[in-house]
Amino acid sequence: MINNKKISSLQDGCVYYFLMDEPTSVIKKHPIYKIMSVDFLLINELTNIKKLQNIKKYKIYYYVYEPSSKLKINGLNEGLKNSTSLFKYENRELIYLKHYLKTLSSSTKYVFTIIDFYKRLLKSIDLLISQNIYHNHINFDTIVVDKHIPLLSNFSFSLDTSRKNINTHIEPFFMVYDLSYLERPLELHILSYLITNNLTGPQNSLSSYNIENIICDVVENNNILKTFSDTIVSSYKQEALEYFKKYINKPYDYILSDILQYSNTWDNYALSILFLRILIGLHRSIEKQNKFIIMFMKLLVCNIHLNPFKRLSINTTTNKFDAILNGLEIEDYKEILDNLVFA
Repeated sequence: MINNKKISSLQDGCVYYFLMDEPTSVIKKHPIYKIMSVDFLLINELTNIKKLQNIKKYKIYYYVYEPSSKLKINGLNEGLKNSTSLFKYENRELIYLKHYLKTLSSSTKYVFTIIDFYKRLLKSIDLLISQNIYHNHINFDTIVVDKHIPLLSNFSFSLDTSRKNINTHIEPFFMVYDLSYLERPLELHILSYLITNNLTGPQNSLSSYNIENIICDVVENNNILKTFSDTIVSSYKQEALEYFKKYINKPYDYILSDILQYSNTWDNYALSILFLRILIGLHRSIEKQNKFIIMFMKLLVCNIHLNPFKRLSINTTTNKFDAILNGLEIEDYKEILDNLVFA
């Protein structure tokens, strides 16, 4: 249940900028007002945004609700006047990432944009980790671009992993065991399986059969991972079985505690899935294998390892990516630009 006093305190006199969830090409600059219900997700978002404001210059990394000056409601209709959850767009011209990439007709701009965006988004995630925040929803429709700068938006599903009551707080976000969520790492699918099947009680747990089935199902439904060689897929699957067998017959609290220790890899996992989608499409438009694309993809694949222990930290990922860039010759960049074909 949501505390009514908490709802009231958030409602009183608050007007926040609102970014639509529905994917549209461009978010218009003129203010648009919208009524929203105050629910669990909204309260969660506003609570976590307060922590994000501890980050210096957080607006250059995130697009979030912001307290506005007092709203003049004289010209609004009665429905809006009586609403306790009134929102408006921030006065910024934004475009969703997937639409922004389509505007880049130059191969040079495209390649250097994905390099720049990847590094910036790694920094954004690193700053989230510093606040114990996990975005939990990184995809093409939650990254917006403002003046060629990528911003993470929509923190409705974000988690503060430092919360004292994290055991109960985390459950509503994983109540559906849905393998189509490719951005979720394996351990979160395991968590979702536990919650969905009511295996969170002291007398319930996972069997060897459960774990093997979850791993097989996740691998079978991950069309990004399956793009790579059978050797990679098979080794990832085997290492996952070796790691997660320690959950057999263990209580829920033990499993959740172990899963949470890898929360600093979850957003990087989702970001890696997103950029693999981009690079797989890019690779198909190149006439021959390109050194940069291959090395970049190998780095991303490392960060979607099914064994969470094998994933890289943000700092190591950044350093390895810089090493890839620094190791390239002019001919490597020229090769990708010469062979990249735009429809």
